[in-house]
Amino acid sequence: MKCSLTRKEARTALSKNLVAAIASNFIFILILLILNLGITYLSSKLTGLDALWTVVKVLLVLFIFPLGYGIAKTYVKIANNEKVTATSFIGFGLSTISKSIGVFVNILIKVIPASVVVFLVSYLIIFGVVNIAHPIQDVVKIISMFVYVAAAIAIVFITIRYSFSLFVLAEDDTMKAKDAVNKSKEILNGKVGEYVILLLSFIGWFILYEVILLVIQINLPSIYSDLFSFIPTIFLTPYILMTQYCYYDEAKADLQIESSVSKEESTEEE
Repeated sequence: MKCSLTRKEARTALSKNLVAAIASNFIFILILLILNLGITYLSSKLTGLDALWTVVKVLLVLFIFPLGYGIAKTYVKIANNEKVTATSFIGFGLSTISKSIGVFVNILIKVIPASVVVFLVSYLIIFGVVNIAHPIQDVVKIISMFVYVAAAIAIVFITIRYSFSLFVLAEDDTMKAKDAVNKSKEILNGKVGEYVILLLSFIGWFILYEVILLVIQINLPSIYSDLFSFIPTIFLTPYILMTQYCYYDEAKADLQIESSVSKEESTEEE
């Protein structure tokens, strides 16, 4: 599967309703920006309520995930040439709050074991190594760093395997959150490396984004540069999201073909 072909399919899909794709992404980012600025401002004015603001930030994360699901469903509908508007994602997200949060929780559970390893090794590196006898201290430190890097990479790859969960749920919102997460893993089985290469094919765009961001920061006051820094993201994110969906759709079709072949072979053997 060539990256250029998948990205071409994404551009074709986006052309079906480019305005809704960009506008929905803009509104999504704007909502997050307003909420973040609001929480930052209030927390600076109402001091001594650290526990409360921690809870608010957790609730904000839980609120973001349903909206993220809404964005995923919007792009699914655009790709399938179904009618959507710039604000459709809000309704989609609010209608499936429990399941979209359930997807987040299930992915979190899958990542916890590797995360625990990273935490323990980090603790060992920071606090444990200093108490080890000097002759073997360096050896233990090197081994710990290797384990840390391996666990961190494992977290990334484990997370990637479940990155299609919201697309799965968007196509079938009757599915349980746990089943959507497992289906994503099944679709990406043996394709994680290929998918990572697809994502890395956008590296040129990210470099361009960083250059534009640097120019904005140099030429504009910080209050304006923070605002305008989101502009490149508004236009780049739809392209990346639709490319992810197109790859998901192709990988899902491959899985269906493989399943059909396996069933036919099983029938012939019987």
